[in-house]
Amino acid sequence: MITDESNEPSRLVRTSFFIACILALIAKIYCGATTFGTNDTGLFELYGRAVAEVGLEETYRTSTHFNHTPFLASILAVMHVVSSNTGFSFPLLLRLPGIFADLVVCLVLWRLVVRERPGIVPIWWCVVFALSPVCFMVSGYHGNFDSVMAMFLFLSAYQCVRGNSDLSAVFLALAIHVKVAPIIVSPVFFFFWLARGKGVRFFLVTSALVLAVWLIPLVQYPTIFLRNVLGYSSYWGTWGITYWLRLTGNPDMHLVSFYGLTAIQKHIMLGMKIAVLSAVLGIAWRRRKCEPEGIFTTLSLVWSAFFVFAPGVLLHYLVWPSCCVLLYSRKLYTLLLVTGSVFLFLCYTVINGGIPWDKGLFRVDVLELWLPFSNIPWFGFIILLIAMLRDGTLNVPPRETH
Repeated sequence: MITDESNEPSRLVRTSFFIACILALIAKIYCGATTFGTNDTGLFELYGRAVAEVGLEETYRTSTHFNHTPFLASILAVMHVVSSNTGFSFPLLLRLPGIFADLVVCLVLWRLVVRERPGIVPIWWCVVFALSPVCFMVSGYHGNFDSVMAMFLFLSAYQCVRGNSDLSAVFLALAIHVKVAPIIVSPVFFFFWLARGKGVRFFLVTSALVLAVWLIPLVQYPTIFLRNVLGYSSYWGTWGITYWLRLTGNPDMHLVSFYGLTAIQKHIMLGMKIAVLSAVLGIAWRRRKCEPEGIFTTLSLVWSAFFVFAPGVLLHYLVWPSCCVLLYSRKLYTLLLVTGSVFLFLCYTVINGGIPWDKGLFRVDVLELWLPFSNIPWFGFIILLIAMLRDGTLNVPPRETH
């Protein structure tokens, strides 16, 4: 964990931070109000209408594409009703939660750096994070809920620093209700609290809050729910190892999809998921006794392993690590910020047919034009993983144990 001497923020830095937050907020809202976004915007609007009109079970049953949680499905239905009856733009409504989630993360990061752990990074880096192009493009343009998920995960980690296991459990449960991806990193939080004698309580609170919403679909239509929501494996061929396997020319590896895959594609994806899960469990266990602020280093290491070995990654996933890497290393955060920003900008420009952006569609005819750019951030995560392993992050120093 890289730290600096603590210092009270100057008036210039404080003013710059709040101006940056306001400018980022205005820019994202303007983008959300004047553009349609990507395919996800149209899909979410259709899903919201379907859930509102025929219910959640029927939506799961009739659409294998619909792989979202009951909580998120309810949010989409509410957005559809509000948009239909008030005239508010659905694309804007869809992006507002992520836009304000970014703002919350910025404000909590500021509090962490200034009050909770002064000196963990120079304060002016909060300004850099507030102006992140990755956050702007994902939250302000794409049209998804990944920024909301990332916010709840960051708040869960923040409560680890503050020593509040119950609130950490609440925020982790909320993150899982937005997307099931946080289940991947949940061992980090469980082992962290287990090492402090609160693991069972943390597990029970988190599980109770998740099951309170999932109980009905698990009881009434478990097969459909588990298949659509927990069975989702992301897209083969869009990222990293599966991208390069697709380029081998083997016809059994050519399809870019998350359903209808060949047997060999399914076997490879299953093996990669097992590898990721094994890495997460190993990292979480070995770093369970880290200092409270070390939770951000643990999450950075886990996310780096995930993004290197994941069978599929989509553009909006790049906000998942949030500012965790920043709290570990400014140089490595800058690397991810640059590589991620370049990839997103090039990809969104390609699917829009140029600038300005409005309706960006991931069509088959532009697939080969943007897919190679995914290697830019993938190599960034490879460098991050290698750097963290060489830095000895798997070995928790004696001073961090309790």
